Amino acid sequence: MNKKIWTILAANLILLIAVVMFLFDPDKSEDNEISTPLINVPVVSKQGWRKTKTIEVSSKTASSLAFDDKYIYIGDADGVATYYKGKQILHIELPSKVVAITPAKNVFFYYAATARMIVFSDGKTIDKWPKMDSQSTITALTMSGGKLFVADAGKRKVYCYSVSGKKLWEINGNGEDKFIIPSPYFDLSPDGDGGIWVVNPGRHRVENYTAEGKFKASWEPVPKNTMLGCCNPAYLGVLSGDRFVSLEKGLVRSRLFAPSGKIIEYLVPENNFSQGEFRYDLAVLPGNKVAILDGPRNKIDIYEQRAK
Repeated sequence: MNKKIWTILAANLILLIAVVMFLFDPDKSEDNEISTPLINVPVVSKQGWRKTKTIEVSSKTASSLAFDDKYIYIGDADGVATYYKGKQILHIELPSKVVAITPAKNVFFYYAATARMIVFSDGKTIDKWPKMDSQSTITALTMSGGKLFVADAGKRKVYCYSVSGKKLWEINGNGEDKFIIPSPYFDLSPDGDGGIWVVNPGRHRVENYTAEGKFKASWEPVPKNTMLGCCNPAYLGVLSGDRFVSLEKGLVRSRLFAPSGKIIEYLVPENNFSQGEFRYDLAVLPGNKVAILDGPRNKIDIYEQRAK
């Protein structure tokens, strides 16, 4: 084969490569058609999120987090610490690790839970509810519509209580479609309408129930295989527009989901977390800010979405 033919073939090959690269250039795709791939360094949307504040935490065992209009409440192995303007002002001791906290109606009032007990505090006194039995493992509390909702991973149930401690109802899923709870991660979040969003972690599903415990709707992550591990999302927050922010265990990361379950973007990618001990929590603040307790690093990071 002579030199001229080789030259023509080489030119045609270069042209073919250029065409293929043009057709598969991801910058040519529409944003709403791009699904975040499962890679260690995720694709983050151009809008993104930014860390705006970090609050140092004095407790070396901090594991749960809640905010009200003025105060931060941090649960640890010994009780609940209250912070004001970034400084700890109070610590109330409890007999075992605090696994969940939710603010009550009034500022400086909160409900907290150990694995088998719920307490109410006004900052001065503690009102202890009767202990649950040894099969219970409380993992989450949330206030919604003036009622207290409790997730019990041990019994795979969600309870609804009056604020005085009277049980109003309980559910174990949507009919025959029960909650699957492989490990003690079973979270709740208010839906803004008096009901709750419940994480069904073994199914990688988030379900909506009314204030009376009736099933309304559900969503699963899109694409379906994007939620890794057996028990995710470990924690859930709800932003305006029924957008959902996750905090995921195993591969620790935080992401934003649309009401359909489709991934919108990463809030905090996995390379920003310590991938060892999972001692984190999530809280949504006014103005769609997101607070993440980073227990291993003894801090709370506050994130805001960048302006468009």
